[in-house]
Amino acid sequence: MNKLLAGDATYYGYRTRGFGHCSFHFHGFGDSKGYAGTPLAINAAQYTGPSVCGLCVKYRGVGQGAGGNPVSTAWQPGFICDQCPECKFGDLDQQMGGDGRWKVEWYPVQCPVGGSSFRFGFQGGNPWYRKMMVANARVPLKSVRIWESGAWKDLVGTIDNYWEYHGDTSKAWAPCAKIQVTSILGDTVTDDVCCSSGTCTGKSQLPCRSSLPSDDCQSNQTPDKVNVGGIGQAGQSGSARSTAKESVQRSGVNARAAAAARRFGRGDLSAARVATRSSSQLLSKGQQCGGRGFGCSGFGSDACQDKKFPGVYCDAGLKCKRNDDKWWGCQ
Repeated sequence: MNKLLAGDATYYGYRTRGFGHCSFHFHGFGDSKGYAGTPLAINAAQYTGPSVCGLCVKYRGVGQGAGGNPVSTAWQPGFICDQCPECKFGDLDQQMGGDGRWKVEWYPVQCPVGGSSFRFGFQGGNPWYRKMMVANARVPLKSVRIWESGAWKDLVGTIDNYWEYHGDTSKAWAPCAKIQVTSILGDTVTDDVCCSSGTCTGKSQLPCRSSLPSDDCQSNQTPDKVNVGGIGQAGQSGSARSTAKESVQRSGVNARAAAAARRFGRGDLSAARVATRSSSQLLSKGQQCGGRGFGCSGFGSDACQDKKFPGVYCDAGLKCKRNDDKWWGCQ
């Protein structure tokens, strides 16, 4: 079944552009070229940290709802920068002034980065630790590695959209660090990070996929030909409300478009579904698998405890490890 994502859109007021769990506001990255349109908070069930932060979308109202400010029925751009804990699967909370709850439909697109490159920002750090953000990517990231002593070393993704380096920083920054970035689509590029505090700009960017929706590069996709595949299907393991809200369908999807859109939805984002006692959830590296904080409520009413979430498992070779009472992650 070919589907767009669907849900309710609400308003939570104006903030510093890009404010939210994705931490763009700490570095002024909400104004990045790739992050066009309305800053959005995505529901807790689909918030997965780096693998959804910076996701660009097109969304529109479908004319149903209540309140003083209906969402336009014209397609408009937005980007994910925050989490909405109380929102249900498929819901979007708009970071702008307004009133009401309105039915919307939306789908992921490649961000309009143009000729711009990655942006890097740092939070804290010492000779044995660095916490780095990679922003302004064409699509969200699945993993980041750093070149250290002749080999690639995995960085640890955090729920607030950073990548942590643990080790002797003098072996990785000399003075620039070489990183390898892999997107949720599987594209990999390298870049040099020539700062270790504050912010700086790289020289690389993820490639454009002409088979996936984009306003920025050559693309053969239009809204009525989008099949978001795994992203839309994730709601099937959630509540009955989620299934009903995903019932917006589009016809005329050719085989190439369908396959491409399934690839777009198959990364960590497609695994971001609400876990239940009867339906297990497989998590990838860097995703939250336990703890009291962040998106714990999306894993069940009894999940917000200092232990592993019920019904979740980490990918092969990974273990759910405790960082503190608020955060357990797949490492």
